[in-house]
Amino acid sequence: MPRLRPPNSRGTLVTKDEAMNSARPDDGSVRPVELFPGDNATDATFRELDWTATELGPVDQWPYELVTAVRTVMPSTIPMLIWWGPHLVQIFNHAYTNFLGAKFPEAAGQRASDCWSEMWDYVGGLCAQVVDGREPVHGVRQMFVLERYGYLEETYWTFSYSPISGRSTWATGPAHRASPAPPWKFSEANPVSSRW
Repeated sequence: MPRLRPPNSRGTLVTKDEAMNSARPDDGSVRPVELFPGDNATDATFRELDWTATELGPVDQWPYELVTAVRTVMPSTIPMLIWWGPHLVQIFNHAYTNFLGAKFPEAAGQRASDCWSEMWDYVGGLCAQVVDGREPVHGVRQMFVLERYGYLEETYWTFSYSPISGRSTWATGPAHRASPAPPWKFSEANPVSSRW
């Protein structure tokens, strides 16, 4: 029967916490091309982004938890995003890009509150619940008024925000320093929207 947990250097099984907080296997040498390898506009935008000019800093200095989350999210065909750090900097996969409309490519590496300013009064409160309470939140067919194409539109979403825990904080993960772990968002657009 296969092991559910890998053995550590002492030959004993490691705990989930030990596995999550262990040193990065690549020992800090991760590069954008490794995290964003896809042959699409989204991955290309993240590869070319000057991360040193963002609050997340150079990719090779990202914490293990963020690197792991990005490696999970980017290849997924389910629309997903990560909000990381005290200001919830965005990283999302190509499946999520369609939801952004004209907000892309500026949304890449942008603060969530800047990207989603038209609904941040509500969504920011949900994120605070995840970050401060370390508990997931979700909504079903939740209505949001978004501005993605130069006009306001009524849209409906099913989503969940889940924390990404780190060894000491959250990612902020958002990461605030890792912390809160940032919540990730799975979204499904309602095929019907109303233009305002």
